[in-house]
This record gives sequence, structure tokens and C-alpha cells, in this order.
Amino acid sequence: MLLLGLVFNVIAVASDSIWGLAAATARNWFARSPQRLALVGGAGGLAMIGLGVTVAATGRKD
Repeated sequence: MLLLGLVFNVIAVASDSIWGLAAATARNWFARSPQRLALVGGAGGLAMIGLGVTVAATGRKD
């Protein structure tokens, strides 16, 4: 049981490290161009508006 717990932790640390490195690389790529950074910000804003509209449209109607 101890061995299985250790294997799980090793896999979790490796997976999280890979995701962290991939996110840092993507962020550096986006940050190199102000236009790309502005597009990402705009896409994030549109996503927030879309989620807000979805929540408002599908809210509970008691």
C-alpha cells in the first residue's frame, strides 16, 4: 500500500511539473507579442460574458 501511494505521488508530481512547464512556455509565447496578449484578454472577456449570459438564461425559476 505504501508503494502504491509513492507511485501515485511520483506520477502526480511529474504530471503537474509537465503542465506547469507547458503553461509557462505558452505564456511566454503569448507575452512576446502585445497583439496576441490583447487577443487573449479579449477572448477571456468574451468567455466571461458568455458564461454570464448562460447562467442568467438557465438559472432556477422557482
